[in-house]
Amino acid sequence: MDDQQALNSIMQDLAVLHKASRPALSLQETRKAKSSSPKKQNDVRVK
Repeated sequence: MDDQQALNSIMQDLAVLHKASRPALSLQETRKAKSSSPKKQNDVRVK
């Protein structure tokens, strides 16, 4: 494997990791939003 092939494989791995990490972050954000909104609604109802 020459330098160009090595560089290409590294860039592909980085791209895959980058794509894989994005959905995880967005899933965490939506979970936080979903878990926090019912609490806020419940607080308003209790008051």
